[in-house]
Amino acid sequence: MKVHKRLIYGSLKFLAKAGLWVYFKKRTVVGNKDHLKEKRPTIIVSNHPNTLLDPINVAVKAKMRVHFLANAGLFLTRIGNWFFNTLYCIPIARKEDKPNPFVDNNISFNRCDQFLESGGCLFIAPEGTSWMDRMMRPFKTGTARIAFSAAEKVNFDLDLVIQPVGVGYSAPDRFRSKVFMQIGEPIWVREFREDYEKNPYETVNKLTDQIEEQIRSMIIDTDSEEEDLMIKRLEEMLQNRAPADDYGHFKRVKALIEQLRAARANKPQEFAQLEKTLATYFAELENTKTADVGVASEGYQKWWKLIPGFPVFLFGVINNAIPGFLIWWGIRKMNLYIGYNSGARILLGLIVVPLFYGLQTYLVHSLFGWYTAIAYLISLLPLGIFAADFWKEIQRFWKIRKYNSIAQPLQVSLQEGSKKIMAQVQQFQSITVNDD
Repeated sequence: MKVHKRLIYGSLKFLAKAGLWVYFKKRTVVGNKDHLKEKRPTIIVSNHPNTLLDPINVAVKAKMRVHFLANAGLFLTRIGNWFFNTLYCIPIARKEDKPNPFVDNNISFNRCDQFLESGGCLFIAPEGTSWMDRMMRPFKTGTARIAFSAAEKVNFDLDLVIQPVGVGYSAPDRFRSKVFMQIGEPIWVREFREDYEKNPYETVNKLTDQIEEQIRSMIIDTDSEEEDLMIKRLEEMLQNRAPADDYGHFKRVKALIEQLRAARANKPQEFAQLEKTLATYFAELENTKTADVGVASEGYQKWWKLIPGFPVFLFGVINNAIPGFLIWWGIRKMNLYIGYNSGARILLGLIVVPLFYGLQTYLVHSLFGWYTAIAYLISLLPLGIFAADFWKEIQRFWKIRKYNSIAQPLQVSLQEGSKKIMAQVQQFQSITVNDD
C-alpha cells in the first residue's frame, strides 16, 4: 500500500476510534481478540444491525487494513464512486439493486480475488442490507463464493480464513449507548476443498450455513417483533432487579430466549399467561406514566448522590450546548434513514465539536489568558460526556420519583404484577448472573 494511502487509513482509523469512544458509553469485546490481530488473508463477516457503524466497530479492532464490500447504491454518482473507492470500498450489486453504470460485479469479484490473494482483509455483511432490529436475516452466499473464487484461483494454496464477529447494541441510534461484540472461531476455507471440488453449489451453501450459525450463536437473535418486545421487557425487569455485566447479561438473555421458546412449544398455556401478565403490567406502567425501575426499587432513591455532580453537569451542558444543538439540528435537517443517524452524528461531531471547542477556548483565552484557556479546553470533552451520562441518572431519579407520586393502590398493583412476572419467568429458567 502506498505511503499516502497508509496515512489516510491511519488518520481515518484514529478519527473513527475517537468518534466511537465519545459516542458509545461502553464497547465490550469478548472472545479471542488475537483472531483480529493475525496478518493473513481474511474475510471478516458480521451481522448488520447498524448500517455504517457495524463495519467501523469491527475494523478498528482489526490489526490489518480492512477493505469493505459495499452496497453498489453508494457508487451511483461519479463523486460517490470516487469517494467510496478511495475509502477502501469495493462495490457489489445485488439482484434487487438498480442498474449502476459504475459497478460491474465481475470486476468487483476480480478485485476481491486479487486483494485476498495479496493477503488482504475484507469486511462483508452477508445479510446484504442493514436492519435496525434484533432479527438476523438469512445470509446470502456471496461471502462463500468470493472465498472459494479466491482460493480456487491459487489451487487452494492460500491461508484464507473467514472470521465471524457478532455485533449488538443496547440502543443502535442513541448517543452514549453500549456495543457488545463477540469474536468467533475462524473458519479455514481450505478445509472445504474436497467438498467444493465434488459439489461447488452444495459446499457454498454449507459454508454459508456454518457462518450464519456461528454468528447467530454470538448475538441476541429474536424471531419476530412480538418476541423481541417480550424479551426487551423482561431484560429491563431483570437488569433492574439483578444487574449483570454486559457478558453476563448477554448469556442470561440467550438462555431466556431458549427457555421461553421451549415454554412456547411445550407449555403454551403457561407461556400465554406470561405474555398476558407482562402486557398488562407494562400497560399499567404506561397508564400511570411511571417505569419499571421505580417498581424494582420500591420507590427508594438516593437523591443526595446527585447533589455533588449537579454543578459539574450544568457546566458540561452549558459549555457543550452549541455543538450539541447543531448536531441535533443537522440530523433533523438531513432527515436520513434512522440507520444512518449514528454514523452521521459521529461525522458531524468530528467537524462541529473541534470547531466550537476552538472558538470557545479562544474566547476564554482573550478574557482570562492561556493557562485558564488550556485548562478549560482540556475539561470540555470529559465534562460533556459526564453531562450526557449524568442526564440518564437524572432521568432515572425522576422515574422513581414518579412512581412515588402515584396512589398507594396503584403501587401495590404494580408490585404484585412485577412479582407475578418474575415468578412465572422462574418457572421457565434458572437465572444465574455473571456465570462464566
